[in-house]
Amino acid sequence: MTDARYLLAAATTGHYALFAGGSYSTNRMDAVDVYDENLLRLTPLTLSVPYGNHAGISKEGFAVFAGGYGPSLHKNIEAFDETLTRIPLEGLSVARDSLAAAHTGKHILFGGGGSSTSGKDTVDVYTIN
Repeated sequence: MTDARYLLAAATTGHYALFAGGSYSTNRMDAVDVYDENLLRLTPLTLSVPYGNHAGISKEGFAVFAGGYGPSLHKNIEAFDETLTRIPLEGLSVARDSLAAAHTGKHILFGGGGSSTSGKDTVDVYTIN
């Protein structure tokens, strides 16, 4: 990896594994480390802002990262397709970190999460084709 870190998220798309964001000490990271199917590390991508403690999920050719913290809670959703091109998506309805991700059918769901003082009962649903 480009830097030591924790609180990062991972997902796959096509023939690539992506490790996005994270923290080291009090610093948040914006690096997205990319490995191909031959385990070669490619030139890193970047998130729009540095953050960690976010969710990552893989769905039919897309790697999607959502939410997070750094230095405030984020509503960001960042998706990368099989060519590692960033795909714009509308942000979460509520900024939060520590959220969970799942998919069913054509939908990706981001649920729960919150802040250091309260949890959220929110579930955001996205359709990615």
